[in-house]
Amino acid sequence: MVGKKVQGNPEKIEGHRLIKHGSETLFIGALSFESIREFLRANDIEGKRPMDNEAVRKRLEFQERHNTLDERDLATFKRNKTYELEALSSSYTNPKGEPIGLPIYLTEFFRIKELPCKPQPTEDDAKILRMFRRRVENKFKEDVKFALNNDSPEYDLKGIIEDKIKEIIDRMAEEIIDKHMDTLMEKAEEVTADQIRDKLLYQYQVNPYREIFSLGEVVEELTKEFEIVVEWEPDELKKKVEDTLEDYVYDREGDIYTDEIEFQDLPDLEEELIPFYDVVEKAIGADPEDCQKIREALEWRLS
Repeated sequence: MVGKKVQGNPEKIEGHRLIKHGSETLFIGALSFESIREFLRANDIEGKRPMDNEAVRKRLEFQERHNTLDERDLATFKRNKTYELEALSSSYTNPKGEPIGLPIYLTEFFRIKELPCKPQPTEDDAKILRMFRRRVENKFKEDVKFALNNDSPEYDLKGIIEDKIKEIIDRMAEEIIDKHMDTLMEKAEEVTADQIRDKLLYQYQVNPYREIFSLGEVVEELTKEFEIVVEWEPDELKKKVEDTLEDYVYDREGDIYTDEIEFQDLPDLEEELIPFYDVVEKAIGADPEDCQKIREALEWRLS
């Protein structure tokens, strides 16, 4: 299978095609090392074109704009030739056998050009101190509020309020039921069995497709009007709750909270700060001697 969505479409085919292996023959001349090498240099068989890679292309354009890319390397990339870099990458491996020549090359290039591998703090002392102190203040405020919220009785109070409201509603329901139940049952006792039976059969007449009758629908007909409105007065209720909480927190005797907070001087680094280029190379498992070799070669090339 070849085409525009297969391995970067190195064949530059419109759409997609299924080609049987061996059905196409490439003429490369003599089967010597030099002949094969020249053929591969002129044809991108595997589709490894760095300028077709969006991330690589943007990185190269960035370095070109800031005059930090060797023109010979840029020319190599733009010719879409990757053999030099592939050879470099495969020449050096870490203890896991992973090719790391290219990462070392790029890291040493950054070292020589004094380009940071990671975002760097500002060189402005006043600015960095101002940023640090503002963060200290904000972090402390966040920590205090988090601790108080974490120990808040909010969920307990929510449960208490929900239970109390349910209790009040149950009490209201009992009062309303006691008030009207006798009248309702008097109406129910006046209903005859024939009336009930006729009402149930009439349900099938209204809807011949229904599968079963509903006694509940007949019961509902005994109620002509049904409306219950509770005047909760939300604003008044909210004010009473707020006043109760305020009184509990600030008008009771004794402290409502205790706090134990201790600060310390900023500890010094436990280890000496080393160049981040060395950190990167150590992280990928590079041999310091290999790094030194590539650094010397780069220094000579860039001199």
